[in-house]
Amino acid sequence: MTRIIATKRDEEDRIIAYQTEDGKVLDHNQCLAGIKSGEIEGLQTFTNRAGEESIKSKRGEDNYSLKDLPQL
Repeated sequence: MTRIIATKRDEEDRIIAYQTEDGKVLDHNQCLAGIKSGEIEGLQTFTNRAGEESIKSKRGEDNYSLKDLPQL
């Protein structure tokens, strides 16, 4: 398993890329697949108000939040 250690955001502050501990940079769909397969820990998927699949930090993960990660 791996964790996300950094993110890249667009001009509207939406996350568009995720960096894993081993240096791989994943787009949104690749990160979703990794979470669903159990390869990425500390995150979970959910359906947002627009009906799209999104990514968020798991509840109960102390000191681990996507909004607090450094930028790529």
